[in-house]
Amino acid sequence: MSRAPSRECCGFRYPDPLLVLMYWLGCDLGVGFWLGLWVFLPRTGEMIAWEVQLHFVLTCVGLVLFLLVGSGMIFLAYRYKYHMFESERRDRVLLGCSLTLLIRDIPCWILELSLSWYHGWLHPLQTIGFILTTTSFAITFILVWLYYAWRMSKLVDNRYGNRVRHDIYGALPNPGQDAPRYPRAGGISHLRHREG
Repeated sequence: MSRAPSRECCGFRYPDPLLVLMYWLGCDLGVGFWLGLWVFLPRTGEMIAWEVQLHFVLTCVGLVLFLLVGSGMIFLAYRYKYHMFESERRDRVLLGCSLTLLIRDIPCWILELSLSWYHGWLHPLQTIGFILTTTSFAITFILVWLYYAWRMSKLVDNRYGNRVRHDIYGALPNPGQDAPRYPRAGGISHLRHREG
């Protein structure tokens, strides 16, 4: 039985990646809230008003959803990791990431990019917020995209994989016949015509 690799190095214990992810997303949402409150809302006259208001509303909704649902999902996956199946942990983490990605990261990243492009950098907090939002968008997008690609490839394999395997290895056996599911241990050589 192999042991899990240690997270200790030089007397320092590395934090769990789920806690790092949860705190990262929380910091990103907190900075986004203060960015909207201190930088964007006071300058509504100089900037496009609906973009500023939409950014602030999406950040507030994303913050509330993250605090009520997303962080709870990620924390439960961290706290009860020995009492859950790996698939349950993965699904909970990715549900929390998906909520943050769809409700806040994608639209706010586009809005922050647009505001920075057309109005320039107005405050150092805007730079920090843009870097945090871009990194949060990249992390959650990669996690959710890899999960989606894995699920879709599994779905395609379950739907069409057996049919393709049987087409390669020969016709399907009769329903009442006991036939091996996969070819024998010689590859497909037993399907070739033997000359005698």
